[in-house]
Parts: sequence; C-alpha cells; structure tokens
Amino acid sequence: MRVAGRIQRLERYLVLPDGTASAWIVTLTAAGSVGLAYFLAARLGLALRPQPAHMAVFWPASGIAAGVLIIAGRRAGLAVALGVMVGSIAAIVLNGRGLLFSALLGSCNLGEALLLSWLLSRWIERPFALRDLQGVVGFLAAALIAVTFTGIGGAAILASSVRPYQVAWQTWIPSHLVGIVVVAPLLIVLSYGANHPLELRH
Repeated sequence: MRVAGRIQRLERYLVLPDGTASAWIVTLTAAGSVGLAYFLAARLGLALRPQPAHMAVFWPASGIAAGVLIIAGRRAGLAVALGVMVGSIAAIVLNGRGLLFSALLGSCNLGEALLLSWLLSRWIERPFALRDLQGVVGFLAAALIAVTFTGIGGAAILASSVRPYQVAWQTWIPSHLVGIVVVAPLLIVLSYGANHPLELRH
C-alpha cells in the first residue's frame, strides 16, 4: 500500500497525465533531454571560469532548469529533478570532484529551480510570461530569493581553506542569478511564441 501510494504521488509529476508505461517513457526521455542540456550548460559555465578561480562566475545551467520548470509546471517536476541531478553530478565529477560532493551540489542546484518555480506559482497565475511589470518583478524577486537561500548550502559545500565561506556565497549568488536571468527568459519567450504565434505578430 505504501509503495502504491508513493507511485501515485510520483505520477502527478509525469509529463503525461496518465500513469501508463508510455507516460513513464516520455518522462524519462524528457529527463534525459534536460540532463544533457544541463550537463552541457554546466560544462560551459565551468569552462568560462576565470583563472585561477575555482568557482564558475556564470552558471547558465540554472537558467535551463528554472526555465523548463516555469514553462511546463508540475508536469516537468520529475523530469527536471532527474535531469538536473544527473547533469550536475556528471559535469562536476568530470571536473575532478567526488560523487558525494557532486550529489550535494546537485541537490542545491535542483532546490534552486524548485524554489523559484514554487514562488512564481504562488505569486503569479499561469501561464507565466514576461509580458508585464508584475511578471518581470516577480521573476526577478523569485530568482534572487532562490539563489540566495540555496547559495547558503552551496557555499558551505564549496568553501575551503583557500575559498572562505563568504567568498563562495558571494560568488554563487551572481553566477546563478545571471544564469537564470539570461537563459530562463529566453526559453520562456521562445515557448510562449511557439504556443501563441498570432499574439507576437501584433
């Protein structure tokens, strides 16, 4: 009974509304796509680190995770969760970090996207689009709150003898905030344009 109940709760986050095998296949396929995109964006962020810095100053992967969740809502929850965790772990492990370290940092990355999406769902009615001042202000406020709070955990993981906690936290916030502000709106606008092509012509 407990297992069946947990499966039913998970089914609320499948891409397709039913709990059939095809719904799981579509969700896992979407998770693979999100994971690949997140991995490539994370590798880009790591490649753009200024030397001799050990932290990314631009994290576009955060914008991908946030953008997909904002566009698709709860139905993308499981796909984004799996994709962000797998993409984060793969990218960070290839950067020479251990599996536990990578998993903890991936959890912070995922928590950031989930918190941002949850805040927007509370403040602004769906479908969300950056069409007015309320949407823009709400998006920026949610992004700032999300990166600030998740940065507390992320900085604790990244802090070391050569990188004090305060420096790690102050680096995390702008790198993730810029990643969200640059990438997520682009995905939102592209998605809105694809779904409402006539509105964009006027």
